[in-house]
Amino acid sequence: MLTCTMTAKNKMIAWCTLTGAAVMLSLSVSASACSVPVFRYALERWPAGFFNVLVFHRGELSPEQKLVTDWLGARADDPNRPGNLAVALLDVDALEAKDPNLAVPKSVLALWESMKDKPLPRMVVCYPSPPGRCFVAWSGDLTAKSAKLLVDSPLRRKVFDRICKGDSAVWVLVESGDKAKDAAAAKLLTEELDRLAKLIPSPSPDDPYDTDESVGPKIRMGFSVLRVSRDDPAEATFVDMLLATESDLAEASRGEPTAFPIFGQGRVLYALVGKGINKSNLEEYTAFLCGACSCQVKDQNPGVDMLFAADWFAPFRGAQAVTAPLPDVIGEPVAGPPAATTSPSGSDSAAPVAMAGGPADELGTGGMGSLLRNMLIALAAMGAVAAGLAVWVSRRSVRDAA
Repeated sequence: MLTCTMTAKNKMIAWCTLTGAAVMLSLSVSASACSVPVFRYALERWPAGFFNVLVFHRGELSPEQKLVTDWLGARADDPNRPGNLAVALLDVDALEAKDPNLAVPKSVLALWESMKDKPLPRMVVCYPSPPGRCFVAWSGDLTAKSAKLLVDSPLRRKVFDRICKGDSAVWVLVESGDKAKDAAAAKLLTEELDRLAKLIPSPSPDDPYDTDESVGPKIRMGFSVLRVSRDDPAEATFVDMLLATESDLAEASRGEPTAFPIFGQGRVLYALVGKGINKSNLEEYTAFLCGACSCQVKDQNPGVDMLFAADWFAPFRGAQAVTAPLPDVIGEPVAGPPAATTSPSGSDSAAPVAMAGGPADELGTGGMGSLLRNMLIALAAMGAVAAGLAVWVSRRSVRDAA
């Protein structure tokens, strides 16, 4: 991870970059490109993918535990702060019986096999993924406290509020615990992002963005930085989910400040770690976020969605974004549908929801396949897209280098 060696993969990406540029010149396809900046297009038109909250249990849940799962299930239908999650209850007695009529994907069965030694009941939270794939974002005991920390935290409310007020992206700096390193990283982020924001031209009246600026936040180029301690109990779950967006990130970032840009409806790009928080990488990220949205399909862009309880469309309806804390789990009335449960009947309610969008397999050491495939397809039709994505992925490979 902390290397700049030219691997075979990087050589192929470099080849794609040069080939894509040549195709771009020959096809001259830029005239039809979307002029909306990526960050604004994502906020308006990339709904956040749903997290699957799988609750493994044996036998009946207690009334208190059922209240927790019902509270979680109701979050998706909260009119003020809807959450991008779906809950499924999985009785492991039924799973272990291997009933052929039980409509549970093989990936979930494999996930249970890997969790057998954990105490029950247990929540296993998976990133938005293609059907048949499970990528764990977080797991823990089924308690009222862990349920609330899963979907809500002060930091996420601040991120949501700032994006709704017009920030192009909010950079979350997960501190290392080394005060000198953290202060230096925060200073560099703040100063460099301020500098870059001033360099990006605003749209002229004669060449407006292809979007209706009469609704929603006014389009501007601006960033903010929020710092969070790895030891903050109110943010522990959110920090864990950020650090799980790449398979080796939690270990590689140990002892180093780690920066995550969050944009759109809670979408996070690849982390910058330690010395990877530098001017060159920040320029690349800013160019991507504030550049024209050349590839309008969400899953053909880098990044993964995070779990928020937020009404991202509120500013486009002229409504005030709600950032008040969620109601307590215990003692509060629970509205909305209960969590789905498993049964031997094979009914649709037995299977956890398999949501697509922001596949987590595009992150980490084995995560270049989908992006590279998309680049090769683009080379045959749109060289501009290929060149842009190839540069982006190649920068990701060396972002942590000094």
